Amino acid sequence: MRQPPESPILRTLERSAYHPEVRTAARERLITAVLSPLEATLSGPDAHARARMAVSVVLGIGAMRRRVGPEEPTPADVDRLTAVFEACLAG
Repeated sequence: MRQPPESPILRTLERSAYHPEVRTAARERLITAVLSPLEATLSGPDAHARARMAVSVVLGIGAMRRRVGPEEPTPADVDRLTAVFEACLAG
């Protein structure tokens, strides 16, 4: 949360996100590299849905940082974000 969100790769992906080939490749990579491994570590009901929610939080934070800029997280920010992840991942 402290580092600048600028990255040439991220900017390129955002600009080309509506290109069918890029969208398909990005989707497949997100599923195989992030979503599926997270889902595999979760036990209990609705592991797929809980993994999707947690990944959505991460992607949302990234999008917000790219548009608004990074901010120094406060201890309360960390506590809130921890609570959100715990809620997403709870089984």
